[in-house]
Amino acid sequence: MEIKQLTPAEITRNDYGFWTHPVLDEYLNQVLGDREFMTNSEHLHMMNYFNINLRQTQMEWDCSEELSDKYWGDGDIDAVAEWQPTQPQGDGWFLVSINDTDDGPIAWWAKEKVA
Repeated sequence: MEIKQLTPAEITRNDYGFWTHPVLDEYLNQVLGDREFMTNSEHLHMMNYFNINLRQTQMEWDCSEELSDKYWGDGDIDAVAEWQPTQPQGDGWFLVSINDTDDGPIAWWAKEKVA
């Protein structure tokens, strides 16, 4: 399998604060089509294909009480645009997505796998 090393991209969040790395977005559109979720094997394949490890930051546990009240209490989706996700500890992590889930917004971070 040929590896397509994923590298950082310019982040331009939409009006609601969401964003997906353009190369990852293209890949996900090809793999998922109209589906919303990946299988575990598809997820592992994606990480190998891009030679990355992934971590996530959940807005629920990573934002101020004010933003939490705005999003979950008031139902104001604009709170996501104000959220600045905390990068995982360690060097080399870069943002690949901020998206919504059934449990609220999450940020996905990638880091190149090293042997």
